[in-house]
Amino acid sequence: MRDLLGLRVLVVEPDRTLACVLADALTLAGASVVAMCSDLAEAARSRCIEAPQALVVGTRPNHDPEATVQSARGWGLPFLLTCDRPVSVGGTHNARCLIKPFCYHELVEGLIGCASGEGAP
Repeated sequence: MRDLLGLRVLVVEPDRTLACVLADALTLAGASVVAMCSDLAEAARSRCIEAPQALVVGTRPNHDPEATVQSARGWGLPFLLTCDRPVSVGGTHNARCLIKPFCYHELVEGLIGCASGEGAP
């Protein structure tokens, strides 16, 4: 399995416990987690000193994941969307949707695929 080799990642996840688990997994894979935020609006308000190179964005069960895709796309960065059901990320090569529950390997490979421009498999 490949690793994330210092990729600067912003974790956006409404569930604080899951955000910590994601951050730990990404760090173990070699990423540098620059911040954890509960949503993209909070992330925009608290832009990191160390600019992220990619996003891992989780969705809330009662929110529209397509709206989250649009917001994440507005950052202009590769992103991995984690959600409860398949969601189209719109044919972009620097985004993927990862269905919960997922394993460590899927998280790492999904983010590598986004960051390298491989897009969905």
